[in-house]
Amino acid sequence: MALKDILVHVDSSSHLSARLDAAVTLAKAHGAFLVGVHVISPPDIPDFIRPHLGDEVMERQHATLRDQADRLHETFEAACAEAGVGHEWRLIEDGLVDGLVRQFRYVDLGVLSQRDTHEEVQVGSREIPDQVVLSAGRPSLVLPMDGFTRPIGRRVVIAWDASRLATRALHDAMPILVDAERVTVLVVNTAGEGHARAGAVTGANISAHLTRRGVPATPKQVFADGHQIGQTVLEEVAEGDNDLVVMGAWGHQRWREMVLGGLTRFMMRHMTVPVLMSH
Repeated sequence: MALKDILVHVDSSSHLSARLDAAVTLAKAHGAFLVGVHVISPPDIPDFIRPHLGDEVMERQHATLRDQADRLHETFEAACAEAGVGHEWRLIEDGLVDGLVRQFRYVDLGVLSQRDTHEEVQVGSREIPDQVVLSAGRPSLVLPMDGFTRPIGRRVVIAWDASRLATRALHDAMPILVDAERVTVLVVNTAGEGHARAGAVTGANISAHLTRRGVPATPKQVFADGHQIGQTVLEEVAEGDNDLVVMGAWGHQRWREMVLGGLTRFMMRHMTVPVLMSH
C-alpha cells in the first residue's frame, strides 16, 4: 500500500531546500515517483498600469521568470538524481493556487510548506497551504516553516474526533501508517469526565480497525479546554518524540475557523512537526 506518486511544490522561497529534501526522502522510502511542480503566475500589475508598460517590458519579465524556472528545474533534477528517485518536472503557467490544485489531483500526496508571513515569493504564496488543502481533494503533507530533518512517519499522532475529515485523513495516511513504529490515536476530550466513556470507545474502535490493517495503533484520551486542543496535540507530539500528525482540516466553515479559532488554524501557525492534512 505504498505511496506511488508524490508531488512537491518547487518555488524560489527560502524553504525549498527543506521541502525538497523531505519529499525526496519520502519518495525514496516508498519507491514513489516524484513530481516537481513550478508555477509561473501572472504578475500583480494593476490594469490601469499594464497598457503603459508595453509588450517588451512584459516579455522581459516573463523571460526572467522562465530563467528562474530553469534554475529551479536544475535544483530539482540534481536532488532526484542524487537520491536515485524516478521523477518528472512540470512547469505550469497559471494562478499559483489553481495550478497546484490541478496537479495535486494526479498524485497520492502533495508536499508543501507552512506559510511564511514574512516572505511572498510570488502572487498567491500567502494562500498556500490553506487554499490548496481546502481545494485539492488530495492529502497534503505540510512541513514546518523551519524545516524538518528527521524521518517522517515513524512515530505518528492521529488527531481523532470520529469526524468525516478525520476519517478521510486517517485513510489517506494509511500508506505511511502501515510502516510506522508507533501510532497514537489521540482523542482530546473537551466535554469533561462525563463523556470519558464515549471518547474511550471511539479511540478504541478506530485503533482496532488500524490494528487489523497492520498498523501498531494505541488509543489515548486526554482532557483539555476547548480552546487548548491544538496545544494539547503539540504537547503529545513533544512528549512522545513524534514526527508526524495526521488530521482532518477545516472541519468548520472557513469563516468560523477564522473567527473562532480551531485546530487547523492553530496547527497551520504553530506546527512543530510535519502535518498530513485532508479536507
